[in-house]
Amino acid sequence: MAVPYWCDLLKFSGNGSLAEMHKTAVFMERKYTDDYPDLPDARNRIMSVLPIPDIDDPIKTLHDSIHATDCTLIADDGWRYESLFNSFVSSDNPNWR
Repeated sequence: MAVPYWCDLLKFSGNGSLAEMHKTAVFMERKYTDDYPDLPDARNRIMSVLPIPDIDDPIKTLHDSIHATDCTLIADDGWRYESLFNSFVSSDNPNWR
């Protein structure tokens, strides 16, 4: 609920930089609010009705959770999956400059 754009945070993480994920969140929050103007009210309503814990820094929680895993996924053909963090940074998106 706190970061519905979590996939974009991983994509534009600069290989797992928490600071870069926080930069990306500013742009994504703006984009989601523009695209879904009811999002802030809906988010607040859902969080007040459902027993979802309030996390001080959900982006850091996502970041730390990805870093904490030592699991390596290997496909049936032997191909090793890469990290969930991608190398893009927010400045790579021309609309976010």
